[in-house]
Amino acid sequence: MYNYHNGEIKNPGLELMLVLIRSIFFLLVVLVAGGAGVAAGLPAFVGGIAGGVAILCLFCCRPFFEVIDYTCPHCGNKTRSIKNFGAYRCSNCGQESRIEG
Repeated sequence: MYNYHNGEIKNPGLELMLVLIRSIFFLLVVLVAGGAGVAAGLPAFVGGIAGGVAILCLFCCRPFFEVIDYTCPHCGNKTRSIKNFGAYRCSNCGQESRIEG
């Protein structure tokens, strides 16, 4: 059994879950953009292009559940965490710090 602290990803299954959430979200963006184009009477390829542009903007502008290697500034403990998670309590020393990229 793992002793989890906020922000830690100790299990490969959790990281896989984040990848699946990201993939489902991006697929939904493409489907919604394509559906909106078809509902507006536009050809399907126009909606697909709009969905592709939306995905490109999401990739370029903002990381979405991006996993990084994080080193505690207090004790040097290395762990995996979500980028820009916010407050993080180290499982080794118990000190709180902020994860900002």
